[in-house]
Amino acid sequence: MPRLPFVGAPLTIAILLCAPVVAQRSAPGSPHVRAVVVRGSGDAMEVEIQTSGTPVAPDTQAITGPDRIVVDFPGALPSPELGVLKVNSGALKGVRSGLFSSDPPTTRVVLDLTAPQSYQISTTQNAIICLLYTSRCV
Repeated sequence: MPRLPFVGAPLTIAILLCAPVVAQRSAPGSPHVRAVVVRGSGDAMEVEIQTSGTPVAPDTQAITGPDRIVVDFPGALPSPELGVLKVNSGALKGVRSGLFSSDPPTTRVVLDLTAPQSYQISTTQNAIICLLYTSRCV
């Protein structure tokens, strides 16, 4: 009988430590990254990152070795449906999405590229649009 309280106490502590995470995920109005939609092909492609809840200003950066564009959503949690999207069209190989940091939460969306690309970010109420295009001299 003395072992039961010893086992129960750590279990109770573990449940209490997990409670804030559960509350954070279910808070109404908290920002979420819901889905990624790819449109177009060839020299001009559009990646729409759909969000919900409180609008979030994304942080973007282009990285080489391998070439990719990273879009971070500070304070946003990823939808469970997000993951890896294989594209293999134009310069876009695929899109990876998930929780990059949990405290504070940051969702990261990575656009894997075949080569460096010019890009433009625009925002709407519930989406961020990343337009990929090949720069050409005329």
